[in-house]
Amino acid sequence: MKYFFICSLLFYLPAIGQLNNNCYPNISAYVKHIDSLYDHYSGSKSKYEKDFYIRGISDGVITTFTETLTDSIVGGSSTKSFTDRNGNVYFLQVADNMSGYLIRKYYYLHNQLIYATMELSDWATNPASIIYKREEFFEEKKLLSQTSIDYRLKDKDRRRIQLSLYQEGEEKLKEYKKQ
Repeated sequence: MKYFFICSLLFYLPAIGQLNNNCYPNISAYVKHIDSLYDHYSGSKSKYEKDFYIRGISDGVITTFTETLTDSIVGGSSTKSFTDRNGNVYFLQVADNMSGYLIRKYYYLHNQLIYATMELSDWATNPASIIYKREEFFEEKKLLSQTSIDYRLKDKDRRRIQLSLYQEGEEKLKEYKKQ
């Protein structure tokens, strides 16, 4: 028993704290498949052209001024979707760059959220460096697993990541379905 525990610990230690874990290989394979279809379709016209649709909307540049009107923060937001002609949503992406670049991706199977990921990058560095990542796996509206990595998250950015990926993913799906 002691030997089994030590071997198990050695096997699982490298995976602790890493994203893209394969605890749920079926969900991971599905996400890779949807990503490949999305990449293939968005990169060129193909046989998928009549079967899948990519839609996107972007809000323009948002600028805020301080009292001196000299400093400004520039940002914007965008939403992309990947659906089929039957109205099934496979992928929604929500991004903004208000103070750093925050991107959330939601993956759906039969219009149910099964996987979500969040990544926050510091765009003050060149090239932009990732300062926080999180991924979550879902089944039957329940959280199966959550993994997060905090590279150098600053206190001022903590409020941006304190959101429920499941709740936002469900709200974005409802909003999309209303359109």
